[in-house]
Amino acid sequence: MTSEVTAAAWAARQVAAVRDDPAGRTALMRRCYAGPFGKAPRHLPFRRAALSFMGWQVRRGVLRPTSGDRPRKSVVACGERAHPA
Repeated sequence: MTSEVTAAAWAARQVAAVRDDPAGRTALMRRCYAGPFGKAPRHLPFRRAALSFMGWQVRRGVLRPTSGDRPRKSVVACGERAHPA
């Protein structure tokens, strides 16, 4: 008897494995943009943008686990300036 795993279930497991790991999330994104054979040149501009944005999020602490420290004050201030009350 073989167990068949749907693509959605496989993806959910991949994401769950790195949920609280910013470096793991970055690695998962890098693998996704590499394509199934490790080379996807048409995706290159999007990969660069996505990894750049994710790097920004990591540096500011936005991707920290919810049980961890809060993001630095500069992120909160940036959000407040962008959306004044």
